[in-house]
Amino acid sequence: MKVCPKCKEEKLLSEFSRNSLKKDGLQVYCKACVKGINFSYYQRTPDRNPQRRKFKKKACELAKLFVLSYLKTHPCVDCGEADPIVLEFDHIQQKKYGISRMVYAGMGVDSISKEIEKCEVRCANCHRRATAKRSGWSIRTFESDALGY
Repeated sequence: MKVCPKCKEEKLLSEFSRNSLKKDGLQVYCKACVKGINFSYYQRTPDRNPQRRKFKKKACELAKLFVLSYLKTHPCVDCGEADPIVLEFDHIQQKKYGISRMVYAGMGVDSISKEIEKCEVRCANCHRRATAKRSGWSIRTFESDALGY
């Protein structure tokens, strides 16, 4: 016999699942309590729900297509590079979320579009240069940091 700390009931050992990592070789909670814990987790995490997962996957795909089509029609504002693979969104105004985070969270096209309005499209190289300039970085800054000056 063993007492389950969750339900505080003394139960037969057969009512506990095996766990070779525990001293007695059994799970801490009884099978009934584990079932309840798993069910409540399932209720609290709707993204685990297969229908919601399907919907979110579709929303992500729509968002990706929207962003890709936007990038195909908006080359780098500095050098004119038009390859979407190297284009990025450079937030000029205060950002709420990163665009890629919004896409993979399955956020709506309207929300993504509003966030894109705060950005300029730049290729990766121009984006680094613009960020460095805005932040006051220079090669001397990096050299002095590296040399300890």
